[in-house]
Amino acid sequence: MKLQYLGTAAAEYIPAIFCKCETCKKARENGGRDIRTRTQALLDDGRLCIDFSPDSYWHSIQYGFDLTDIHDYIITHSHSDHLYSTDVSMLHQGFANLPEDAEYRFHGGKSVIEKIENSIYLPHDEKRIKRIFLEPYKTVDIAGYNVTPLKAFHGTDDPYFYIIEKDGKSILWAHDTGYFFDEVWEYLEKNKPHFDFISLDCTNGTFEGIKAHHMSLDICAEVRDRLREIGCCDEKTVACVNHFSHNAPNVLYEDMKREAAKYGMICSYDGMIVEI
Repeated sequence: MKLQYLGTAAAEYIPAIFCKCETCKKARENGGRDIRTRTQALLDDGRLCIDFSPDSYWHSIQYGFDLTDIHDYIITHSHSDHLYSTDVSMLHQGFANLPEDAEYRFHGGKSVIEKIENSIYLPHDEKRIKRIFLEPYKTVDIAGYNVTPLKAFHGTDDPYFYIIEKDGKSILWAHDTGYFFDEVWEYLEKNKPHFDFISLDCTNGTFEGIKAHHMSLDICAEVRDRLREIGCCDEKTVACVNHFSHNAPNVLYEDMKREAAKYGMICSYDGMIVEI
């Protein structure tokens, strides 16, 4: 599998849209990998997309792909930085000139489905904009990938994070979530999926001990180590930290790269491509 990080920030961007903190000042000065848009990822050049960020349009321009060619989106939760329903409504007839049989499928929990339904106001678009409910812990085939939603520890009714498997390779995409619920650990220990790549929420940077709703770097390492203990990953598994807030320390790229390396992990940046 090929994974491309399109955006790697939390809701406010880095630099944040209205902020003069030192992190934001330095990001504006430095540019490059210190500029982070909101989190989104692409698998295999558009066969599957993770989340529908408010920056989806910009990502398509920046990285040279056509959103009309991406027909399946797995959505983690209904917060607007991960599901921007205003742009989903741009699929409406009259806004988008597409073949009559064109379908765009948005997969997620109940609150995701409801948010997308609220953006549909023309009967024809019921056929074009498909809403597909995913049950936690039930593996389904989406665009040729085996996708398993896991319950996330986050601030919406039914947030998910995902196991994504294809051709003998497996990714754990753990955004937005805090330290995993006991029932998630029980599922993982019982089923023992083996991950080649894990992407972990590090919104809180090098703050310590933060487990609720998002994680800090030390808790990301704790999650990685527990996954090793129960046999879900090993020393060959690549662990990457992602989804950063300007409010946390050491989230500029070179700083976080250095801090993550202390734990044997790597740091994402916008546009980064990983071959798995």
